[in-house]
Amino acid sequence: MQQITDALKTFDMATVLVVDDYPSCLELLRLLVRDAGHAVLEASDGLTALAIARTWKPDVILLDIDLGFGRPGGLEVARQLKRDPSTSMIVIVAVSALVMPEEQQRMFDAGCDAYVSKPFDCVHVQRVLGQALVLAALLRRSETPRAIGHA
Repeated sequence: MQQITDALKTFDMATVLVVDDYPSCLELLRLLVRDAGHAVLEASDGLTALAIARTWKPDVILLDIDLGFGRPGGLEVARQLKRDPSTSMIVIVAVSALVMPEEQQRMFDAGCDAYVSKPFDCVHVQRVLGQALVLAALLRRSETPRAIGHA
């Protein structure tokens, strides 16, 4: 428990990249992150998300898996970020309406660390974001790669 408490002290304000192609979902996630006291970066497509993640190295990414018709989609964004040594330590939370276990497994296999479903339960999103930030803080302190798993 002390390790988690110490890790959280490294965050004055975390940076969270929110990625969604629906403006209303993007707005809701932005508000939830800001209400939790964190800085928000935004993208509405996969290419922009990759560019922002590589430039800013956010602590956590809330990533819509179904980014419409644009390429790359959310799963490919997660794969690319986890393969890149400069972004592999970023914690990725998948955001999707796909709730079947096999769909969730595809998200984890692509490199996502946690999952929240649409429509959003705001309390659950904030809880998962908090867990993701703890994981990000622990990873930052250890500076060692970890196996992809669940946050």
